[in-house]
Amino acid sequence: MTFAAEAANARSLTPVQSINSLSSRNFQTIAHIAKSISGLDIGESKRSLVVARLLRRLRALDMADFDAYCDRLNGPDGEEERAHMVSALTTNVTAFFREPHHFDYLAQHLATPPGIASRAAPVRIWCAAASSGEEAYSAALTLLSSYPSAATYGARVLATDINPHVIAAAHRGLYPISERSRIPQSLFQKYCKEDTDEGHFSFEESVRSIIRFRELNLLGPWPMRQKFDAIFCRNVAIYFDAPTKLALWRRLVSQLTPGGELYLGHSERIDDPASYGLQAFGITAYRMVSR
Repeated sequence: MTFAAEAANARSLTPVQSINSLSSRNFQTIAHIAKSISGLDIGESKRSLVVARLLRRLRALDMADFDAYCDRLNGPDGEEERAHMVSALTTNVTAFFREPHHFDYLAQHLATPPGIASRAAPVRIWCAAASSGEEAYSAALTLLSSYPSAATYGARVLATDINPHVIAAAHRGLYPISERSRIPQSLFQKYCKEDTDEGHFSFEESVRSIIRFRELNLLGPWPMRQKFDAIFCRNVAIYFDAPTKLALWRRLVSQLTPGGELYLGHSERIDDPASYGLQAFGITAYRMVSR
């Protein structure tokens, strides 16, 4: 649902559920928690969106109003609900091979000499906001389509997300059969398996074995020690204020190998990429050229 549609839905709610039921105090509480946990920058203009998204949580918790909800957020058992809140306030829209030009760039990048077998270090790809896993599986399929024996050489895709629920779903790796059309047929036939009785498909172990799923807050510590040949960080910075974006860009760049590539969402840009040692190429894509 679009922002406009959700805002219209919020305006059509009964008075007790309307935008006016979210007091300024409760709105500030929610905005502060979201910013402190995940960097989400929620201004007053997004109040109707907050109402539309969080009313689902109130209904799920059988709560009458936002006073009770904020009490839950601030209570001793609020940590789990705060994670649900952040998930509700962000849009986990994803798909296999979404923004396909990035996977074309990745394939070209992987084909650049030296080949995978003669590299000094194994290929590393990081999907920094992996959501329910489609992006990570797409990256793994791109890798395997170029190097079917990639796992033999220690290649890995790291898939992280702040939301433990979507990462758990990504690890399960079960997707509706209706989504199979988004995967090239040749790759689907080789690396996927259907369960028509259950109405879903999954991935062969050759794909799953090269992906590692982890919960990770991009604003917190990053435990990774090895650098990455390619990083996907798409449709994340759109939620951040300018200082948080700048800090994120610098941290991401620090995780790239020389020549490594960074792929952002379609509405995200890095101003003055040269100041980060990056060169822009293609569509929302950047390459490390210097430190």
